[in-house]
Amino acid sequence: MFDFILYVACVLFGIGLGFLIFRNNAVKIDDFLNRSESELKEFKDKVQSKIDELKKRND
Repeated sequence: MFDFILYVACVLFGIGLGFLIFRNNAVKIDDFLNRSESELKEFKDKVQSKIDELKKRND
């Protein structure tokens, strides 16, 4: 009986932890999707410059 209670407690803890992680990531994704065009262009330029920098390092 104790094993079953421990099993249920672990499952509920895992579900709760997964929900917290998903909720935090969902907020970040929502913030990213609600950005304006200029912010997205700045972000794209930053990412592109990092990619170019890494390509130069690789060569």
